[in-house]
Amino acid sequence: HVMMEKLWLILPEKQKEEAFIYALTVNVLPRQGKKEFFSEALTLKSQRRRLKRFSRRYPGMNKKIISYLGFAKKAGKLLTGVNTCTFAISKGKVTLMILSEDISENSEKKIMKEIRKYKVQYVKYGSSEELSRAVGSSGRNVFAVCDKGFAEVILNEIDRESE
Repeated sequence: HVMMEKLWLILPEKQKEEAFIYALTVNVLPRQGKKEFFSEALTLKSQRRRLKRFSRRYPGMNKKIISYLGFAKKAGKLLTGVNTCTFAISKGKVTLMILSEDISENSEKKIMKEIRKYKVQYVKYGSSEELSRAVGSSGRNVFAVCDKGFAEVILNEIDRESE
């Protein structure tokens, strides 16, 4: 309890009560110094809040799929955009193609030609706005997953959602 009182003094007034209550409810134990302890608690809370806001805006999207797409993007295993994905398919790097349901005819024609030619697995899922926001960009219709593990997990989640 004494430790919590000392940590209380570090935060700005607005965040003190919120962070203190949150730290107690999630049982976040201080592994590092005082500042790191509370910044970790606040970071976790803001991530949860951001995901909750996103899922409220787009109720059709599965939270796990959003997370996996984000992880793939951070790992450098997700490419976006028609031209980039077409080039990656021709190089043999792509494991799974995700096409948005509202993709234009020309883009779909171009990308499907490459998908058939190189026999790449693909799936149509979600709107371009939902998918783009999930990976932190805008206006993207085509997504290429370049890792087998990510591709399998994302496909499993899409299959589970469609059942």
